[in-house]
Amino acid sequence: MKKKTKKQIESLKNKASLGDPSSLHELAFYHQAGMYVEQDYNKALQLWKKAANKGFGPAYHNLVSVYYNGLGVKPNNKKAYEYLLLSIKKKHHLRAESLGFLAQKFYMDGLLRKRNLKTGLKYHKQAAKENYLPSQFNVAAMYDKEFDLEPGVKKNNKIAFYYHKMAAKNNFVPSIFRVAMEYLHGDIVKKNPKEALKLFKKGLKIRNLNMLRSLGYKNAEVGSNIINTWKSTIRKELKKSGLIN
Repeated sequence: MKKKTKKQIESLKNKASLGDPSSLHELAFYHQAGMYVEQDYNKALQLWKKAANKGFGPAYHNLVSVYYNGLGVKPNNKKAYEYLLLSIKKKHHLRAESLGFLAQKFYMDGLLRKRNLKTGLKYHKQAAKENYLPSQFNVAAMYDKEFDLEPGVKKNNKIAFYYHKMAAKNNFVPSIFRVAMEYLHGDIVKKNPKEALKLFKKGLKIRNLNMLRSLGYKNAEVGSNIINTWKSTIRKELKKSGLIN
């Protein structure tokens, strides 16, 4: 993020005072983070509410974070849920993240109400198709016979492959290796060892254990074990195919 000048911040404050929703939203972020202005959670909250009252989608999303995490207010899952429903009704760059959060926290994990796997999966699929990586992998893993993440979902490796490919395009290593394995075995797609090798090499260059941790793995060691298992399996298959020594 390019550093703002004092003149730019003053201009931002002026636009916010005139009710510009984008400026209200940006200024709220700076007050929450303590960037360029004094840190003031209450001021951030009021600015986001003003932006939200003007129908500004990203403001709804950030109000979810305020109430869910208790940033300057008492944590309130009910209000977080209400703002999530408002956030997903708008088209904005944080909508997919709102969908994924709604899916996982309020339906898969059962905050506020009884766990609802069907609805959670529906929202995860929507988020995945809007390019939200955590949802792409979560859906893939729920359908994948190899992962068996969610017993309540009927396993279907063809569907899993579809979502693993999405996550692989976003450079998520477990999905990259999982797609490579399918190209080696040819159970779902036509065998393509060269494509498997290409993906294998790509996966070797990437480390994203923090993403594994955020998806629920306890620590980097667990995430590393998952990656190393797939790496070892694919290397053996590629050796059998004569593509590597």
